[in-house]
Amino acid sequence: MAPLQLRVLGGFAAVLPTRGPVEIAGKKNRALLAYLALHADRKVTRDKLVGLLWSDRSEAQARSSLRQALAALRRDLAGIEPAPLTVAGDVVALDGSAVRTDAAVFTNLATSDSAGELRQAVELYEGALLDGIDVRDPAFEDWLTLERTRLGELAIGALTRLMAHSSGADAIAMGRRLVALDPLREASHHALMHAYAAQGQLEQAIRQHHQCRDILRRELDVTPSAKLEELYRAIKAGTYAGPPTAPPAPADTPFPKDASLGSDKPSIAVLPFVNRSGDPEQAYFSDGITEDIITELSRFRFLFVVARDASFAKRGADREGTADAREIGRALGVRYVVEGSVRRAGDRIRVTAQLIDAGTGSHLWAERYDRDLGDIFSVQEEIARQIAASLAPRIEAEGIDLAKRKRPEKMRAYDYFLRAKLLLDTAHDGADLSQAREYCDRGIEIDPSYARAHAQKAFTYIVGLELMEAESVAKWRRQGLESAERAVLLDPMDEFCHWALGEAAAQAGQYDRALDHMARALAINPNDSNLLASAGRIQALAGDAEAGLRQTSAALERNPFGPSWYHWMQGDILYMLGRFDEALRAFNLCGPANVGVLRGRAAALVALGRLDEAREDMRALLAIRPAATVSEAKRFLDHMPKLEQYLDGLRRAGLPA
Repeated sequence: MAPLQLRVLGGFAAVLPTRGPVEIAGKKNRALLAYLALHADRKVTRDKLVGLLWSDRSEAQARSSLRQALAALRRDLAGIEPAPLTVAGDVVALDGSAVRTDAAVFTNLATSDSAGELRQAVELYEGALLDGIDVRDPAFEDWLTLERTRLGELAIGALTRLMAHSSGADAIAMGRRLVALDPLREASHHALMHAYAAQGQLEQAIRQHHQCRDILRRELDVTPSAKLEELYRAIKAGTYAGPPTAPPAPADTPFPKDASLGSDKPSIAVLPFVNRSGDPEQAYFSDGITEDIITELSRFRFLFVVARDASFAKRGADREGTADAREIGRALGVRYVVEGSVRRAGDRIRVTAQLIDAGTGSHLWAERYDRDLGDIFSVQEEIARQIAASLAPRIEAEGIDLAKRKRPEKMRAYDYFLRAKLLLDTAHDGADLSQAREYCDRGIEIDPSYARAHAQKAFTYIVGLELMEAESVAKWRRQGLESAERAVLLDPMDEFCHWALGEAAAQAGQYDRALDHMARALAINPNDSNLLASAGRIQALAGDAEAGLRQTSAALERNPFGPSWYHWMQGDILYMLGRFDEALRAFNLCGPANVGVLRGRAAALVALGRLDEAREDMRALLAIRPAATVSEAKRFLDHMPKLEQYLDGLRRAGLPA
């Protein structure tokens, strides 16, 4: 039988080709089916689904609601062969061969270089994921927002590439779709203006410029770039010479490199924020915001931040709103430019900030902050830290995406570092660790003095110990310490290096040393939520689990969309505190379960008396690492508090002695 067809882009519909529409009753049931379909062939625990769709209810009520939803889905999907839905104990899964989603097909097509496949992709993208499905659960809304953003960016990329192959009315139609997908993206307005002008529709092109100008002013309090204004003037004066003959710069244009700096770090300049308060004497406040952002971003050692004097040299052009971020980027030798504005009115203040790729002129991130003024200098510091904390992960994510698209043999040391980081963030087995270590070694070979490559190499041993992948615990602990010590020696002012040494020392049971280096790391960069999450677990291992829990909670509050290992760290701490229900919920918020998560979840389930579910997790763990035993776990985890209770839980869950 043909698989069930699920349309989740632009709404929701289920169709079986052999018998027509399939009615799925209830918004939460449709949301549940869509979530399982988008994670087809993956085992999803009941706790994960409960936390996603019924997080506002008591555990008993939530689990009852999930049972009812699964029963209703089984009824609605009855008669479909093979049966799409499988429920086995605490695990729920949807058979990928029995269900096909338009989102999965769209994702595959949208990354193609074929004009035909790109056209199919944009035709499939009928709107936002699950548009109209209003579930009103914060956890589900968070997941949905991230997925909608990911798919929307894929659609923008596909439309942009397809537009380069199009002309006439077709190009105009695609340009309109681009603008509709993200009205704040200036590049979309620019492309649509070209499409109108190329067809002789000059008045439409002028109107499009006005729309762009008005929405940027209203929503971001900024003016269009010099590039857009130049196109507008040419169209208005009747001197428009046609679209550019050269294709736009690709998204993976290498980082600009200032020869005088010799740096391959992602580089950034923070332009003086514009004072829009109507009072020239308030310029001190906008300048103070700018200087504080420069200071806070400078704490992130993976960035090269242009000094204040160089950035402030661009003050005049920026204040008139005519400076082209791309020209400024080239002049200062940076890949990214931050610009923004400050508007003070009475006891309220509004600060806007945006991150621009200086290579393409595209807006990568924008945010607006509205505050009661109170203590003006406290507000200034708070906003600067928030902007820095939001910007830094975005810039690093851009760098990782760039590294993924490059051929390894053409990478430089920093790109190898990013490759290794990407693997370690999602490592599941020894193969991931081995590849990550190889990338680190290549980076060290290119630049032996690159401290972060040594620190990242230390993490390949640290993560390997957590995943019980080391052939010799003592040897890997020693190698982790040696690599981290080398990193700190090379750059004692890099928080990442101190973090690595803190983790390596904790693995070796050297808690005073571990806490000292984590404190140094946080003193260098208190904005890094990764440090907070890691420091919390180390503090718990050292004997103060309550303080550790406060730190991991602060990390999750500061970066709610951070890596899933935050929840792993918090789950371990909650287990140490005997709060097994909460520990289980934390483990269930992790991504695809690795050995460490499965181990912690099994121990928590045993403590809760849910032995059947614990044994299911242990079977999954043994499938990843067949040779795992209790005695082996004792060697790896000998630094963990309440070790005997933990090992007894693993034994009862089915881990061989």
